[in-house]
Amino acid sequence: MVDRLAREKGGRTKKSSDQRYFVETLCRIEPTIAVAGSLARHFLVLIHRRDISVFDRWLVQASADHEPVLRRFAAGLHADLYV
Repeated sequence: MVDRLAREKGGRTKKSSDQRYFVETLCRIEPTIAVAGSLARHFLVLIHRRDISVFDRWLVQASADHEPVLRRFAAGLHADLYV
C-alpha cells in the first residue's frame, strides 16, 4: 500500500537488493523494528490519504507499542486531539 501511494505521488520506491536484505535482516533480529516500521508506514498512508476512519485504531496500536518514541508520539497526538 505504501509503495503504491509513493508511486502515485511520484516517489521512488525501488530498493536495492542490499537495502532489502538489510531491512529484512534487521527486522528478523529485532521484531520491534518491524512493528515500528509498519506503524510508521501506516501513519504515512493515513496522513497522505487523510483517512481518519483508521486513525483511532492506529493510535491505539501505537500507544501500546514497545518503542517508547512511538508511545510518546501517540500520547502527544492523543493529547492534542482529545484533551
